[in-house]
Parts: sequence; C-alpha cells; structure tokens
Amino acid sequence: MVTTTGSRQVWQAFQNEYGAKLINPYDGVIPTLEETGPMVSRLIVFDDCLGASKAIKDQIQNYFTQGRHRGWTSAFLSQGFFDCDALIRKNVNVYINFKMRNPKETRSALRACYGGVDINVLEQMYAHSTRENYGFLTVHLDRHEIYKDFTETLCIDDFVDSPCDVDSDYTQSTCSSGSTATSTAKSPAKST
Repeated sequence: MVTTTGSRQVWQAFQNEYGAKLINPYDGVIPTLEETGPMVSRLIVFDDCLGASKAIKDQIQNYFTQGRHRGWTSAFLSQGFFDCDALIRKNVNVYINFKMRNPKETRSALRACYGGVDINVLEQMYAHSTRENYGFLTVHLDRHEIYKDFTETLCIDDFVDSPCDVDSDYTQSTCSSGSTATSTAKSPAKST
C-alpha cells in the first residue's frame, strides 16, 4: 500500500491481516517495477498520493502502464476523478465511482469514463447505485459491463424508455429480472 500518514490507520488492519507493506510516498521511495522481483500476481493501492513529487508520480504511472505485464494489479484512490493523472485514467480497466459532491464533476467524470453510454442513462444508473450509503457505480471497460456495487449487473434498458433510444457499445444482450450481461452489439437504428 502506498499511502500518506493521514490514511495509514485505514490500511493498518489490512496490513495486519494480509502482511501488506505500507509505504509513504512523501518519503520519496516507491519500489520500481524492476526492484519488485520475479513476476508474481500482486496488488498495489495508491491512496492519497496526489501531492507526491513528480518522480514518485512517474513511478506510479509506470505501475499502470507496465505493471500488468509484471503481474501487478494497480488501484488509485482519489477524492476527485480529474485529480487523477490522465495517463493513469487511460490505463484503467475498471472505474468505481462513489457519490461525488459536485454534480458538474460527476457528469464530466461519467462522460469521460463511459462515453459509449448516453449521459442521461449513466446519471440514472449512477443515482441508483449511489443512493445508499457507501453505494457505488462500477464500470468494467473490458467486459462492457456496468454494476451497482460489485454484485448487481445493471441493464441499460431498465434506465431508458425504449431500448432503441440508446446508441451504445454497452447494450444489453439479455435482460431478465434486472440482472443481465452486456455486450458490444450496437442498438438497432430507430425507424422513422
């Protein structure tokens, strides 16, 4: 875990339970990918690293651009979507969005993350997913799947008046009892 002293208490239980190593990025030391040893599946979480030096931010970027080739799964936690470096955002496979304070930033973040889905539909899915405390919207870009939390697959058709109203790469393939997989098939064109 790469975290600052302010977040350290949150990760202490994780460290005790799983033997995770806590690293303060402001000490100027994050292991490079070359220093991490042979390829083994590993997780690194970057928490509260926005104020780190440029050299540390460059190392963090390297985990997102090259880490997966060395067995690393990387996570970056940020209070604001656009506070996260653009290079990191471009190399992410899964976005998890908790309730955001600023509606304008929420709309911009949803549009930036999931451009293939109509923004009004996304906002409805987001509102549905974040209604409860600690609820969140998850979008898996590689699978073209959208979830409430990690468990409830969201069907785009449940959030639009007509299935043909959405021109999206995230259209439903099946929809039964609110649980569905999504596919990359295009919605049929509207007839006029």
